[in-house]
Amino acid sequence: MPEQHPSSQVSSRMTRPKRIAAVVVGLLLVVVVGSWALHADVARDATHRLPENVTELYFTQPNQLPTTAHVSGQELPLEFTIRNREGSPKTYNYRLIYSDGSTQVDLGQDTLVLADGQSRAFSRLVTIPAGQSRGRVSVVLSDKQQAIHWWIERN
Repeated sequence: MPEQHPSSQVSSRMTRPKRIAAVVVGLLLVVVVGSWALHADVARDATHRLPENVTELYFTQPNQLPTTAHVSGQELPLEFTIRNREGSPKTYNYRLIYSDGSTQVDLGQDTLVLADGQSRAFSRLVTIPAGQSRGRVSVVLSDKQQAIHWWIERN
């Protein structure tokens, strides 16, 4: 049997702690890489645009909405758009409502079906009830619990 050099005896005694350290480092590396992989999916989902199923409801020309009703019972133009981005055809029930805090008046309603990606612009004349206070005109999608509002002064 060949004779061992004294330095090889020293290195063989340090092998076990080095092995333990290597196993610990390896396990830590697996945990870090695994954790990163899980969070990479979250980061990707947060930074990449995923398709959303939504209904868009908006005033077609919001800067042109009247701000004042000068005559009792005055008819005012109201233009709004409904766009279906739900991924399938949808039936929409909408209501037009005037409210001043103490009174609520139904200004009209309708039902329509839109294919996915389809939109429809509406142009309605609404009669603002007589009064002296500020009021809110709302377009409400009844089935979606979604609404847009426009404030108007009555004098």
